[in-house]
Amino acid sequence: EVAARFSELCYILFGVHNKEEKLGNMFLSTCNSTMVQQWMYNIGGCYPKAKYIPGCIMQSRQCIHRAFIRGLFEDGTVNVKNQMADHIEWSTCFPRLLMEVQVVLTRLGFITGYTKKQRRNLYLYGKEVSKYRKEIGFVSHFKQQRAALPTADSTRYRVPVPREYAC
Repeated sequence: EVAARFSELCYILFGVHNKEEKLGNMFLSTCNSTMVQQWMYNIGGCYPKAKYIPGCIMQSRQCIHRAFIRGLFEDGTVNVKNQMADHIEWSTCFPRLLMEVQVVLTRLGFITGYTKKQRRNLYLYGKEVSKYRKEIGFVSHFKQQRAALPTADSTRYRVPVPREYAC
């Protein structure tokens, strides 16, 4: 599903057809990364070793925020514990990107969490999982199904506030 959607988006954005193949049980879609890199430079974001959300996305409407987060979280996971959707987890090694994603999710009405030990991982726990599935969702049918499992009570909530606004 994800490989097919990636190929479709590459055609829409760049006008090129990707090379698609199946390798074992994996589906691959390959494109020239310099086209993606140039496009990202043109919209003002995601430079190597300095990834962040472009200003045009940060200043956009909520429907754009939801679409952006949906694509970004395709690289995340839905963790299941005791046959329940425990949490959604997404990670990055770029602190600015993590905070911006947390801000966008807060704008959309989601409460996120992280642990002090794993400040690179962002979590949505409990009821936020089913809310995420309904309001944003996943491209992958597999992840969407996992997020539809019953959820437990939520934990590890944090609301991002810049230091200058904290009392």
